Amino acid sequence: MKTLPLSLAAALLVGLVSCAPDQAVESPPPPPPPETAIPLSPDGTNTLPPAVPGILPEDSLYQLSSKWRTQEDDEIALDALKGQVQVMAMGYSTCKFACPRLVADMKAIEAKIPEELQPKVGFVFVSIDPGTDTPEQLKAYATEQAFTPGRWRLLNGSEDAVLELSVLLGMKYNRMSAADFAHSNIITVLDSEGRVVHQQQGLGADDTATLAAIVRATKG
Repeated sequence: MKTLPLSLAAALLVGLVSCAPDQAVESPPPPPPPETAIPLSPDGTNTLPPAVPGILPEDSLYQLSSKWRTQEDDEIALDALKGQVQVMAMGYSTCKFACPRLVADMKAIEAKIPEELQPKVGFVFVSIDPGTDTPEQLKAYATEQAFTPGRWRLLNGSEDAVLELSVLLGMKYNRMSAADFAHSNIITVLDSEGRVVHQQQGLGADDTATLAAIVRATKG
């Protein structure tokens, strides 16, 4: 999977919500989706052909070569997430408005996953503020949020790696001040091969389709 040009990423930075309370960002209509946009049905689901064992599909996010550091300060590539269904979102630990609600939505999904399927599902929170969200900060955030140990990975990457991933997920963000970002709120379900199978848009959204996508992916 090729690295996308910054010009393409810049074109996507529209239609954002600020993480500062009572702030909204007015934006012009978004441009047509780029060629990398993931074709989703109206309920946010992506229908995929079966994966070939031992070979990553071309549309897998795990084709990316970027390196990341976890909250335990371990260096990984995204293909380290392979083998489990992953529920992924992007945000930042110092966000006071949208991100706590986004994380609450992820926790609500986690709590509804059938017990027998829980070992097959992981959760990933990718920081869009890598300068602040060091592994040490992310570890403190994991403790503060009481994330289930061993199930949640919090990732810090370079600014280029974060931007590249955000474009592929259709997640838009923009720094509004030294401490605040405006960003879209998307929860993405990846199958065990790193392909997007579903996206839940917005805060407090109905997670019925998301849970159904997770269950299907664990059985795929």
